[in-house]
Amino acid sequence: MAQPLSPPYDDNSDNDDLTLEDEEILAEEGIVVRKSLGGKRKISAAFLTPPSSHGSRSASSSSSSSTTASIRVESVSQVTAILDVPDHIESQATLELCGFTPEAASKIYARWAGRADPESNPDDLSDYMRADIISADPHGWLEPWDALKRMGLTQKLQSAIMDPRHEHIRETETVTFWALDTVTVNWKNICQFQQTLKTVALTLKSKKQRKAQVQNLLGQGQPVESPLEKYSEFRNLPEAHVAVAEGSPVDLPEHYTLWKAKTAVEMSDWIREDGSLSRAGLQTMPGGDFNSVDIAYYWTLERRTAQQYWDYAITRFPDAEMWMIRVQVPKTFIDRLPTQELWFSAKWKEYVWYGRKRLEPPPKFNDHERSALIKGHISRKMSRIITRIKIQDVETTMNEDNLLVTDGLKATQWAIRGADNQTNFHREIKGKIHIIITPPTITDDSKE
Repeated sequence: MAQPLSPPYDDNSDNDDLTLEDEEILAEEGIVVRKSLGGKRKISAAFLTPPSSHGSRSASSSSSSSTTASIRVESVSQVTAILDVPDHIESQATLELCGFTPEAASKIYARWAGRADPESNPDDLSDYMRADIISADPHGWLEPWDALKRMGLTQKLQSAIMDPRHEHIRETETVTFWALDTVTVNWKNICQFQQTLKTVALTLKSKKQRKAQVQNLLGQGQPVESPLEKYSEFRNLPEAHVAVAEGSPVDLPEHYTLWKAKTAVEMSDWIREDGSLSRAGLQTMPGGDFNSVDIAYYWTLERRTAQQYWDYAITRFPDAEMWMIRVQVPKTFIDRLPTQELWFSAKWKEYVWYGRKRLEPPPKFNDHERSALIKGHISRKMSRIITRIKIQDVETTMNEDNLLVTDGLKATQWAIRGADNQTNFHREIKGKIHIIITPPTITDDSKE
């Protein structure tokens, strides 16, 4: 149940770079704590901390028929660390902050800056960044550490990707997948920081009471009626459709509870301004366990399984805000879906083999291919290993070591297949979504 790679973030970098006036205003208010030096500026990490749920309106008191989701912000101690952000999105500094060494970042930036006919070339710097990752080990023949080194990633990022505590999750995909996922999320996160800084600067310019306004923005002033109002202004949580909760929602009768862990920046525009839900950030592209040629949407019944993905994510993205998404879906809806179950067996091995190879399964799997939902165990072996097995050897070669295990139990997944089924699923969970938000886990030694 690997997390999907999201499309490139629309950074609009030309509009979001800070002017000297922007920087002066933000410095006056303590957001920018060191002005530009070496292509980077330093900001207070408190700027990234969302408002606490404590003392806010409760979901029950603020929810209505228009409420799509509730959120709860995990309490954090006062954040005092300092975070680097680039002066410009399309710069060598951004590549370094994404996790590349200065030498690798310089080479990637030079290739992008020297591209032919830049006015008509649609590729931005992040495209060149991703291409460099892919070209380092296009066939997956290198040992993981050798591949990461060839990609030009810092030792710190290499160690995060290869952290042995998360081996079971890492082995569900290649190191190229995880390197791409990591630098892409870092890029998108930096773009969001830059957009938020620009928005705050513009807001402060239009306010006569700058000091009072920025204290509210940073959550340092007196409590306001709805901390979500200032938070949602810079995030993808429209206040009209999201309620703040202090505790966990009640378990609804005759409902299943499903979990998914994501970085907040990957879920951009998931909850639209009209309260409807998009499929952004939740798609798994073809090549998953149960989706060989079509897009699928994976969830799990087990929080402990989602927690494994969460833990690996915060190791790789200490600057990112994390979401643990909890949804409740009526059993009557699930029971109506054409469903197949695939637990560890000869059939599971073969179907996963076809899925990871992105090949259409043979006719004996027609019932599975026509199904809207497949429930089953999760494979933890990366596609490169599985796809090298010959079909006639699948039964004898794939064993229970191929299964993802959490707390000694085999992890399970639900694959919702087809855009229409996901749209119907969204309709059923609206108003029964709960997002547990954890601010960036930045500490003073998080940066090299």
